[in-house]
Amino acid sequence: MIKILKKSIESHRKILIDKKINLGIEILRAYICFSIIIIHFLNNEEKNKIFMKFIFHCYPFYVPTFFLISFYFSYNIISSKNIKKIKERFIKILVPYIIWPLFLWILTITLNYKSIKFNYEIIRSIYMQLLIGYYFYRVFWFQFDLIIITIFILIVRFSFNNYLIFLRIIGPCLFFINEYYYNSLNIYNDLIGSIRPLLISFIYSLTGFFLGHRFIIKKLQNIKFIAFILIIPAFILIYYNKKLIEISISVNVLIVDIVIICLFICFALIPFELFKKDIIYRIVKQLTSYTGGIYYIHVGVKRTLSTYYKILSFGDFKSCAINYLISYFICFVGSTIFQKTKLKYLFL
Repeated sequence: MIKILKKSIESHRKILIDKKINLGIEILRAYICFSIIIIHFLNNEEKNKIFMKFIFHCYPFYVPTFFLISFYFSYNIISSKNIKKIKERFIKILVPYIIWPLFLWILTITLNYKSIKFNYEIIRSIYMQLLIGYYFYRVFWFQFDLIIITIFILIVRFSFNNYLIFLRIIGPCLFFINEYYYNSLNIYNDLIGSIRPLLISFIYSLTGFFLGHRFIIKKLQNIKFIAFILIIPAFILIYYNKKLIEISISVNVLIVDIVIICLFICFALIPFELFKKDIIYRIVKQLTSYTGGIYYIHVGVKRTLSTYYKILSFGDFKSCAINYLISYFICFVGSTIFQKTKLKYLFL
């Protein structure tokens, strides 16, 4: 285990040297990932605590921030038509999207073979899961939307020289049609989780894509103080969001879009360069790693282990923290073992 630990830390040290990693964004990812675990598992009694109330109040902004971050860092890959990087991006999404549900499906059948009848519904469950990312393992609706949006933007990129103009037209149109589209799918239960939020996810993704196009973080590096002022309107909108959401879904989407832009910029501009020792970078990077893998498996960890370790089913802050740590450890070991194969994407 000590050798694995040293090997993983050394690999992360090399990543830090070879790539420009924004530690502020990494902290934002980790915070959101842990908050999502709390959203999924916290019991009603714990929700009334002050800090938990804040986390639940910010719930509408978590996943949209992930979409923004994803497409901000995908801009260069898509705009440059880098086929190798585009393939790598799809592999990174598809490996966990396919393998984790299959693994959990087989594991559930194996563990419950005496009580499970292998029938049409069992087959349908894995079929629907892989088709729309939302059935018995619902967290993969995010990857489903990510795949569809990426494919659409790539088609536009390879079809039009002035593809940015086309995408700029698409963005405002989505605001107008979103409300009807969102409500019209209420009657289709299987589609609610992944297909219904698709247009909204598209808006947040385009926001990230155009921020990447403008190289917004690089441009704001020299005016960080002014950029941090953005946090003020962000918190005001977070506070009043529940009242403003009553106006319409479109207004709420616009509010969320503004807030996640502010949060993204503020975290991205945290001046980690003031910490001159390289060890600070390594510690922060290590502690905030594997957020993708933790998101993929946190539900499976609870389902599988709560039978043997009751503390995971308590639904308090401690059980959520333990779930995060177990998921982190699994991803740490898995990414180290499979770091030279495509299976590493199961944990990253």
